Amino acid sequence: MRRYTNQLLSALILLLALTGCIHPVYTTSSHTVFISSDNGTLQALNAKTGKAKWQCKLGKVQVNAAPIVSDGLVIMTTSEEAAILAFDATTGSLKWKKALPDGLIFSARITDKTIYALATNKAFWDYSDKNFTTLYALDMSTGNLKWSFQTGSQPTWAALSNTDENCPLVCKGTVYFGGSDGLFYAINAEKGTIKWTYSAGVSFYSSPVCVDNVVYIGDANGSLLALDDSTGKLKWRVHDSYTIHAGIATDNKHLFVPYDGPASVAAYSLTDGSKRWLFTPSTFISSAPSVANGLLYLSSEDGMFYAIDTSSGLPKWKTRLLASQITVPTVVNNTIYVGGGRNMYALDASTGKQKWAFFAGGNVVKSACIQTQNGIVFRGLGAIQPQ
Repeated sequence: MRRYTNQLLSALILLLALTGCIHPVYTTSSHTVFISSDNGTLQALNAKTGKAKWQCKLGKVQVNAAPIVSDGLVIMTTSEEAAILAFDATTGSLKWKKALPDGLIFSARITDKTIYALATNKAFWDYSDKNFTTLYALDMSTGNLKWSFQTGSQPTWAALSNTDENCPLVCKGTVYFGGSDGLFYAINAEKGTIKWTYSAGVSFYSSPVCVDNVVYIGDANGSLLALDDSTGKLKWRVHDSYTIHAGIATDNKHLFVPYDGPASVAAYSLTDGSKRWLFTPSTFISSAPSVANGLLYLSSEDGMFYAIDTSSGLPKWKTRLLASQITVPTVVNNTIYVGGGRNMYALDASTGKQKWAFFAGGNVVKSACIQTQNGIVFRGLGAIQPQ
């Protein structure tokens, strides 16, 4: 009897796999890690063991965005189909899908049951036509569009389009983001109307952060800007290098800024932008850093992963992940969740020692999203964590 039961169970699992979703028994005793891969796969993992809870194919689509979870839904964006999708966080079943007109949709953010996502009409390397950015606000429960806001456009010679590191920031009823028209925008989160703009003259490759009453953003020319969050007035500006190509991080005392020319990360005072230290990794920084536990975690394209003391700028430890494509790390308690190539890793945040590795099938993209047992959400991309 047991043999026939096992055969029946195996057949059921095979059937689920062929239909695109695998749903093993969901264990509520641990945190859940949600990851996306460039082969069009969304997966949920047990954060303690690295074992798969469920897996779903998003279809034959390009995926270059990080998932985000809230109120029992996992939200994903896809570029090739230009769509936003919602999945049940427990089972992985599709709840709704919203098609959008623009081709490249970046990683979304959720605030007050509203999804905010940026899209661009063309890839950042495409000089064939004018480029513009669109901000969408969708109802999280239904996917219905609340409003959309389109920036101005720039000719091909004036500025590159935004990159997919650009995640909107929602703070105190305002959505902040950089447009490909060279303007930084503050948009009313409920109505989708402009509160103010700041003209930088170039595109933005990174996500903004907000501390107290100041919004900080890095532009494509390498300028770090501090803007009053109510008026957009420039408080200070620092220009140290060529391009701020990925998201900046903060510990509410300092800003940690990645540069691609020369490859480095610098720490600046929130108050006046004075530089506190500079760290130069072995090669190009592959993604935005994350900060937790008094350490800054970042990677370089030769597969090195670093933990840098936020006070001194000196490395505490480093380890090699044997991958050139390393995601933005997400740190929860004493564990780092970071994708490296086709593997998802859990590392001890104090030592860098590997806790587990999971083979994702495709290259893990952007950043893992972690939901704890009590519903608290962490994601490295966009610096999403409890305040």
